[in-house]
Amino acid sequence: MAYAKVREQEGLGALLDLVNSSRAMDVDGDVGGDVDVDGNGNGNNRRNGNDGNKRARDKVYRDHLSAASINADMKAGKLHQGSLRVGRFSPFEGWVGSESIGQDIYIRNRVDMNRAMDGDIVAVELLPESQWKAPNTRIGVGEEVGAKSGDGDDGGDGGDGVKTTHVAMIDPDEEAVAINMSSGSVKPTGVVVGIIRRNWRARGYCGSLLPPKEGVTYKDSHTMSVLVCPVEKKYPMVRIQTRQAQTLQDKRIVVAIDGWNADSVYPEGHYVKTLGNIGDKDVETEVVIH
Repeated sequence: MAYAKVREQEGLGALLDLVNSSRAMDVDGDVGGDVDVDGNGNGNNRRNGNDGNKRARDKVYRDHLSAASINADMKAGKLHQGSLRVGRFSPFEGWVGSESIGQDIYIRNRVDMNRAMDGDIVAVELLPESQWKAPNTRIGVGEEVGAKSGDGDDGGDGGDGVKTTHVAMIDPDEEAVAINMSSGSVKPTGVVVGIIRRNWRARGYCGSLLPPKEGVTYKDSHTMSVLVCPVEKKYPMVRIQTRQAQTLQDKRIVVAIDGWNADSVYPEGHYVKTLGNIGDKDVETEVVIH
């Protein structure tokens, strides 16, 4: 009987989170108003006419090219197609296998990944050889600026109207130059300009809530925007809206990704289910096989 009551409460919490996620699509600044599908695969936001007092948020990433532009540029040899592979221990750099140039293309940071995730089929623009970089030799280099839950997505202007301050970079220029001069191990380097096919997991991603920033306390009394850190480090954190933040803060949970707009540092998602307490042997085993 007690178990049934727990399951009932858990089901109610999941339902409330789905409702909150839906409401966030209309009123929350992270997601915006009506979605305007512009043909670029961005799902860019179109603010409601009665929401004119909201300031449009600056973009963190560049818009993806349309499918027509990608096809035309690939035929012209300007772009290269391949599957993105992200480092197992760090989401800050990746590789795209390219048959057209006969070797992997190095993607040096999350800004250049441009919202692509491990397994996505992407279109990559090769940078001039003078801008090629050497892969970082240290595991997990880079810092998630503003990564504490509850922080906003605001950052500085990275040029071309794209804000990059809060997007982790793995390749500081000075360090890259030192590596390049000493080892000569530069690799063909590129940037993702479009996503041909998403490969987001239908079963979701296992993780846990990121601890709140100093001065913030998780509560179940109202909806909160929180970050979920996946157990597999090659995936970025996912922002969800939940009324269960206090209940979930010591739990392993599963979240699904709904979208990733150009004006959001992190992909948006929703709560799916709770696996159990962090550290529990059976729970951690389920996380591994999930």
